[in-house]
Amino acid sequence: MDDKPEKDKCKAFLYVIGPAGRDIFTALVLKDDEKDKIDILFKKFEEYCKPKLNVTVQRLNHFAQVCRDRKKVAVLSEDQEQFENSDEQCVGGISMSEKNITNDYCVTLDVEGVPIRLKVDTGAQANILPWRYYKTLQNRPTLKRTSVRLISYTGDTLPTIGQCDLHIKDQCLEFFIVNTDQSPILGLKASQTLGLIKVVLNINRIEDIVTCYKGVFQGLGCLQQPYHIEIDSSVQPVVCPVRNQPIALRGRLKEELDKMEELKVIRKIE
Repeated sequence: MDDKPEKDKCKAFLYVIGPAGRDIFTALVLKDDEKDKIDILFKKFEEYCKPKLNVTVQRLNHFAQVCRDRKKVAVLSEDQEQFENSDEQCVGGISMSEKNITNDYCVTLDVEGVPIRLKVDTGAQANILPWRYYKTLQNRPTLKRTSVRLISYTGDTLPTIGQCDLHIKDQCLEFFIVNTDQSPILGLKASQTLGLIKVVLNINRIEDIVTCYKGVFQGLGCLQQPYHIEIDSSVQPVVCPVRNQPIALRGRLKEELDKMEELKVIRKIE
């Protein structure tokens, strides 16, 4: 592959890593001119797969973990200072660009005077707004310190800047402001409050469905009229050889063929 173009090397790499690796690729934040660079691709995967390190920060000989005077709620300044958190809430994606969520359910809603596209995530327990969106709000509320630690489904901790209440429609919803490149997220509770989803707990039993639609579950299901199939006369027909069947399966295979012949699904050709 050394003499192959960079684009071909990237395609070969994505093929070799399999479906799980390609799922990771879709979550990577890559510029258009970086997707066909094999060195950049290797670097991005290495950064994604490299274990994160826990860093202990000492400031003015004051350790937050053993401080008895720690306050859980305080006013935040508008810089991106992060705080140690204790409570945990689960959220959906992390470090996901908007180009990669085209297949997700998203809505555009007015948030404090600014239209923002939010991803509806019924698996998220919290509402998420990245810092770059927070800075665009017209009626920007003051951030408050929070003790909540946000965990993604991959186990990553989202860097939380603070918490605030934002007005959407006629509702006041709690949002966590994070320093990530993901899309804004509406969690399950907020989605229900805004009337975007409805949880249905009543599920019909299989017996009830069979009883209501009895005709669908009876007989073979043959068409009432013969079906005419159009074929391309320019295509050369191909005759495939008879496949040898394992001896252990021949008994069950013959029973199934006899059953299909009896139902007139197939017929013998002499």
